[in-house]
Amino acid sequence: MVLTDAEATLKAAQITAEATRWAGWLGFYGGCLALAGAVLIGYKQTRITEHQTKMSARNLRLSLLDSRSETHNRIRNFFLYILHHAREPDSKTRDDFNYGRHRSKILFSDKINSQIKEMDDRCFHYFCLKCEMDDSYKATGSYGDGNTAKERDFLNWLPKKLMEIDALFIDEMRIHS
Repeated sequence: MVLTDAEATLKAAQITAEATRWAGWLGFYGGCLALAGAVLIGYKQTRITEHQTKMSARNLRLSLLDSRSETHNRIRNFFLYILHHAREPDSKTRDDFNYGRHRSKILFSDKINSQIKEMDDRCFHYFCLKCEMDDSYKATGSYGDGNTAKERDFLNWLPKKLMEIDALFIDEMRIHS
């Protein structure tokens, strides 16, 4: 069958239109697949970001716990030294305590800080009492009227107070998720 020029042109136009239609549909489907892929990648990236955020928060909580634990140990060691030796600690223990006390103002609530201040003040008075007792003993051979009772009262008070403040520290050092 021989086609005339008009028929050949019409046939070529039909083939071109058919090819263009298929190319359009293929482009549309390709675009849909690309969009679905982008949505899926975006979703996965969002999930990864959420997981990284949770891990960062967990690491920050653990870092806070480490800092609080170190501060608690510095403060506790100071009071334990006094309790065990019944005298003023050496300068290193005192410096550790002062460092811990100042860090506790940032890391812990006012409730704990007021307890630490109360204990520190009472320990200072105890150290003054010990100096007074030493001076009195050197001068008269006696510790002075009522001084031993004051010392006993302090040494009975300190362990109870230490247990109270430990409970407060433990409560504040809990990691909440």
